[in-house]
Amino acid sequence: MRKYISIILVFCLIVSEITIVYSDPASDLKNAQLEEQKIVLELFNLDMEKARSLRLLDQINMEIINTNEKIDSMEKEISSLNQDIVKERNNVKSWFRFLYMNGTNTILSLLLMSNNASELLHRLIYIDIITNYFYSKLDHINYLLKNKKSEEEALNNQRNDLKKKLDEQKNLVFKIEQLESSKRAMLVNIKRQIGDYQKILSLSESLETSIPSLDFLLNNISKLPWDSLQPDNINIQFDAVSASFSDVSISNMIDNYDVMLKNVKIAFDDSGFTLIDGDNYTLKGIFKVDGGKINFNIESITIKSVEITGEYLNNLIKNYKTVLNFESPLKSYKLDGVETTNGEVKFTLIRQ
Repeated sequence: MRKYISIILVFCLIVSEITIVYSDPASDLKNAQLEEQKIVLELFNLDMEKARSLRLLDQINMEIINTNEKIDSMEKEISSLNQDIVKERNNVKSWFRFLYMNGTNTILSLLLMSNNASELLHRLIYIDIITNYFYSKLDHINYLLKNKKSEEEALNNQRNDLKKKLDEQKNLVFKIEQLESSKRAMLVNIKRQIGDYQKILSLSESLETSIPSLDFLLNNISKLPWDSLQPDNINIQFDAVSASFSDVSISNMIDNYDVMLKNVKIAFDDSGFTLIDGDNYTLKGIFKVDGGKINFNIESITIKSVEITGEYLNNLIKNYKTVLNFESPLKSYKLDGVETTNGEVKFTLIRQ
C-alpha cells in the first residue's frame, strides 16, 4: 500500500503539467517503450522511403540532363538542316537562273543547238536529271527536318513529363521529411516520458525508506513531549516571560521519542524551522500562533530531490494534526509569539 501511495505521490509531482492521470507508471512505462519501438520502426521505414525517393530524384535529374543534351543536339541538327535547305534553295535558284539567264530562254537555245534528235534527247534528259536532283535533295532535307522537329517535340514532351515527375518526387520527399520531423518530435517526447516513468519507479523504490518516517513524524509532531523540554535561557520582564530552546535539545527530544525518528534533526534560523531525516526527506516551515495554539505551518517537503509545495503539499498533510495545544506553565500568562533565530526558538508569554 505504501509503495502504491509513493508511486502516485511522486508521479503526480513529476507530471503535474499533464492533465491525464496515470494510475500505474510501470504499465505506462511498458506502453511507452512499445510506442518508442513503433516510432523507431516507422522512422526507419520513412528513412528507407526517403532514400528511395532521393535515388529516384537523382535518376530523374540525370534523365532531364540527358534529355536536355539530346534537345540541344537536335536543335543544332535542325539549325544545320535549315542552313542546308537555304543552301539547296539557292542552288535551285542558281540552276534556274542559268537556264533562263538574263531573261533569255537559255534552255531553248541549248536544245535548238542540238545536232540531231539523239543529242536533243540526251540534253533533255540531262536537264531533267539535274533539276530532279536539286528538288529531290531539297525534299529529302525537308523530310529530315520534319522528322527532326518531331523528335525534338517528343523530347520536349519527355522533358516536361520528367519535370512533372521531378516536382512530384520533391513533394513526396518534403512530405516524408515533415512526417519524419513529426515522428522525431514524438520520439523525443516518448523518451522524456520513459525517463519520467523510470524516475518515478526509481523514486518509488527509494521512498520506501522515506515514507514510514515522514508519516510517523507528521502523525506524532503534535504528540511529542514538548512539555518535557528544559529551556536553555529564560528572560523575565514585568509583563512578559520568554524561554529559548536550542535546536540541539529539541533534536534530542525527537530522537529519544521513538526509533522511527532516530535520525530526525531539527534546525532553526530566521526563516523558520527545518526537520531533516538524513537523505530521506527535508521538511520546512514556520511557527504560527493562533488562539493559544502553535501551528506547525509546513511550507514544503522535499523527498529524494522532489519538492512538494502548494496544492500537492496541502493534499499530503491535510489528514495530519500539525497543531500543538500549548498550555502556559504560568497562570495569568498566555502564549503571544514563537520566534526562530539561528540555532534556537523562543516562546514569549505575556500577562493577560
